Amino acid sequence: MDAQKILEVLEQSCLAGTKQEYLSIFSEALSQKAGLSGSACFKLNLMKDQLLSVSSTSFLASEQALSFSLNDTHNPIVYSLISNKPYVVQVPNSLPNIGVDLLRLIKAASSNHAMLCLPFKHGVKKRNHSVFVFFADVPVIEKMQTDKSYQRLFNIMENMLGIYELAEVKDKEKQIIKNNLAQQSKSNTQKTVKEQIVREYIGKSAPVKQVCDLVARAASSKISVLLRGETGVGKDFAASLIHQYSSSSKGRFIVVNCAAIPEHLLESELFGYSKGAFTGANQNKKGLIKQADGGTLFLDEIGDLSEALQAKLLRVLQEKRFIPVGANQEELSDFRLITATHRPLEQWIEEGLFRQD
Repeated sequence: MDAQKILEVLEQSCLAGTKQEYLSIFSEALSQKAGLSGSACFKLNLMKDQLLSVSSTSFLASEQALSFSLNDTHNPIVYSLISNKPYVVQVPNSLPNIGVDLLRLIKAASSNHAMLCLPFKHGVKKRNHSVFVFFADVPVIEKMQTDKSYQRLFNIMENMLGIYELAEVKDKEKQIIKNNLAQQSKSNTQKTVKEQIVREYIGKSAPVKQVCDLVARAASSKISVLLRGETGVGKDFAASLIHQYSSSSKGRFIVVNCAAIPEHLLESELFGYSKGAFTGANQNKKGLIKQADGGTLFLDEIGDLSEALQAKLLRVLQEKRFIPVGANQEELSDFRLITATHRPLEQWIEEGLFRQD
């Protein structure tokens, strides 16, 4: 292979963004420039008991992944790895005790060509072991062994693999650090939020501390919240604190007392209405759900919702979409939901008085 062809192979393979892409592009480029019928690369697994295919030229595109046990010393690819020496098979079909995967490789590459197994080490401190397998006419295989141009090309390939693998290690380290910092930041945020919430409550008893902890955890997440308790225990106050110290705090805190609004008015209050939807609807009105967009919707006494409204509200909660009364077009509202009730919802669900979903 002349210098120009080597340069072309290197230029093509350097376009890769990952190690896997590099191996694939390198194999295809080398096959085109050197006149190979195909090539494949096998890497020693972490358990160091198998060689696994990691890339190949298009001749194996439709084949399943191949693997060779290191116990199969009749396999020339395995032998090349263990001996750390190149190994040539001029007539691959004549090999004794050909395993299923090796037979698939030979048939896919063309049984009329010789096979060159070339071991190499790469990665940090050359700890990773792989074998490149090339299929070509005997003269080409012989040249690949003796021509110094090929040797330089393979040396560059080994070094490039080391660079890619070092970059992968660094990327993993960065991701671990990033995850740790995110977790630490979340933990610090929860701690700060809890400290601020504790100041909002009067009392230092164990139950009060437990409430503060639950409110802080709810404020630090984006999940929907159901507050339970008898009338007068401060469910609305807890809801306001969750909103105040949450990521939705920049939006509005919309409070709806489901028990205080008559059922025939509650739907239009929640969903809004369009002009002419009913007598007295002289203009479009934005519903409370739309007003809560980007903020928090607090449905107090949700246990008092009728079954019909429960069904309509369910779709809003699932899809964040709704249709105002009298309108034809859907609207969107991305809000945080907090609900509260003193009703025995579990019992009502069993009795069919409240939807389970």
